[in-house]
Amino acid sequence: MLSYHRWGLLSRYRGSAGYVYEITIQNVVAAVNFHRRIDIVEMFDIVEPTMYEPEMFPGLIYRMKNPKAVILLFASGRVVCVGCKLRAIVDEAVEKMYDLVKEHGLLY
Repeated sequence: MLSYHRWGLLSRYRGSAGYVYEITIQNVVAAVNFHRRIDIVEMFDIVEPTMYEPEMFPGLIYRMKNPKAVILLFASGRVVCVGCKLRAIVDEAVEKMYDLVKEHGLLY
């Protein structure tokens, strides 16, 4: 299996049967730890658009519009960012999320 960097650098890959495949990155998933707990119940009340149903899923779902990304926040301080096509967009989305959480005083 090729590493992420090699997949990102290769635009074509010759499979075992001799076929040439075009490789495109469709979705980048990143896991981050803020190393502080997040008050996701309070965040659900004050930040839009969020979804939080603790009986169904323990995390808060935040759909960021710019950059376009979906962020899953957990009370433990863990964050998962999905739906981005580039690493730079992931970095921007996570940085904006951290600033938003910090701005509202939701880290403790």
